[in-house]
Amino acid sequence: MAALTIACLRAAGLAPEVSVGFGARGFLSEKAGVAPFLAIESPRLRRLLYPVWLAVAALRCLAAVARGTLIFVNAVYALPAALPALMLRPGRIFIHVHELEMPGLFRSLLLFARARGARVIAVSATHAAELGCATDVLMNAVDAGAPPPPPTRRSRLVFVGDNRPSKGFGLFVAIAEAGVPWSPRAVLGGCPKAHDPKLLARARAAGIELCFGLSDPAQMLADAALLLQLTDPAQVTETFSLTAAEAVWHLVPVGAAGSAAIAEVAGPALAFSLNTRDPGEFANAIRALASDQGRYAELVSGCEHVRSALARERYCQELLTLLTSNGPLPPKTCDLAVGSKGL
Repeated sequence: MAALTIACLRAAGLAPEVSVGFGARGFLSEKAGVAPFLAIESPRLRRLLYPVWLAVAALRCLAAVARGTLIFVNAVYALPAALPALMLRPGRIFIHVHELEMPGLFRSLLLFARARGARVIAVSATHAAELGCATDVLMNAVDAGAPPPPPTRRSRLVFVGDNRPSKGFGLFVAIAEAGVPWSPRAVLGGCPKAHDPKLLARARAAGIELCFGLSDPAQMLADAALLLQLTDPAQVTETFSLTAAEAVWHLVPVGAAGSAAIAEVAGPALAFSLNTRDPGEFANAIRALASDQGRYAELVSGCEHVRSALARERYCQELLTLLTSNGPLPPKTCDLAVGSKGL
């Protein structure tokens, strides 16, 4: 969302100054007018130089806030750089938090910043409820152009995930083995060597189309009837689901496994959310949905309804409303981030 935030500010006639850490090839660092503090690929060296970057960024933002510039912290790991500015003008500090799990030091700094008067912005109501401090909510958006047409055919049951057990690829394989009316497709991160070969063999035997390295939502969701996201809420609490948002944007209903964030994002496009890891129950729910054309049509209409809430125009409008809540925006906004590759 950092790139979209910058685009929104520029579209509003502002000139945001962007300070990133060490990522030279990330989605943010590659934007025009953005340069990293130091282009370093080594994670170990980045960690060693992190205090140096914090000191330089802190001085820069302290000087900026003294001139009335607004400070928009786009990653919790950049928050320490804003602390001197926070002490001077807390009402000019906005902290856009994407994480829920973070080291205790950064959580303490976040709570201190909020108590001091900074505005903390969460990415969903689910996220805000879990953070433990008063927050504003700015739901993420799909950074795309005009809404795409619906799938020409609806014949695929799509799973998107990786090799982490919490993502539920093993459960998806078991659901396919139980028998489903739509042809299963798994879009997996990384390369085949990163995954359990026995699980991949089971997936192929169950008729699952395995796709590795896809990043274009239009390709991932081609011919999709349903996106099935199986993140286990007992292992991880999601703050937002961009995959679910992309599915709804492409008019593909969503099924989930108890994730409150996915239910919030999908809204009336949520086909079901089962608090179970029983593959048979999921297979039954999928078969019931496939046989109920009226219910399915309601879900597609739900996708169309939710689209406006996921549009970049809504995000930009709500962002500017938040940023102007404490007064008019200055000509320049200093956006702190650690870069898309982190530290």
